[in-house]
Amino acid sequence: MSFARMLRILRTLGVEPELILTPPRVDRVPVRDRAHARCVGAVAQRLRRAGFIVATEVEVGGPRWRGFIDILAIHPTARLLLVIEIKTEITDLGSVDRQLSGYVAAAWAAARSRGWRPRGVTGILLLLASEDNDAVLRVHRPLIDAAFPLRFRDLQPLVEPIPHGIPPSGARGIAMIDPATRRRAWLLATTIDGRRTPVAYPDRAAFLARRAA
Repeated sequence: MSFARMLRILRTLGVEPELILTPPRVDRVPVRDRAHARCVGAVAQRLRRAGFIVATEVEVGGPRWRGFIDILAIHPTARLLLVIEIKTEITDLGSVDRQLSGYVAAAWAAARSRGWRPRGVTGILLLLASEDNDAVLRVHRPLIDAAFPLRFRDLQPLVEPIPHGIPPSGARGIAMIDPATRRRAWLLATTIDGRRTPVAYPDRAAFLARRAA
């Protein structure tokens, strides 16, 4: 039935139709700012060196929702699928929590569309190692403890050339990163995990300023 015919029938029945167009919800359009791009590039490079197959800015979702996974990576032997969301600064931690949950659920289909056959999926939130981000985590520690039970000690073994200590599928974790570090163990603890050493940057702007110097 054509749209015009449907309108005629409805009006004959005394029904006045009203058309409402609702665009799909987009969690985030692809981010092109320098700080985020440098973090994504550094993490993707680390994973590739460890033997992972890596895709970036992976679009997921359906007719009512779309989003972009920063990094989707699978280890071909362990068949561990990593869904990594990277934030250089946090404005709404609850929104980030919901966002990563959606990405983890959608990751199976995204992986299979690439011919990947994962055994399990782990969601990881990586934050730029800044004082600002540490402060947000301290304020929202109850949410962090509930939503991201895996921490850097749990996550570092997952990004090694031979992943081990693989958690149950669907588990999520959080850690910090410094894209400039040359350390082999490149995931960093947050202050709520007991880190006492200062982080490299006060905030996102300081990271950009140092990288530009």
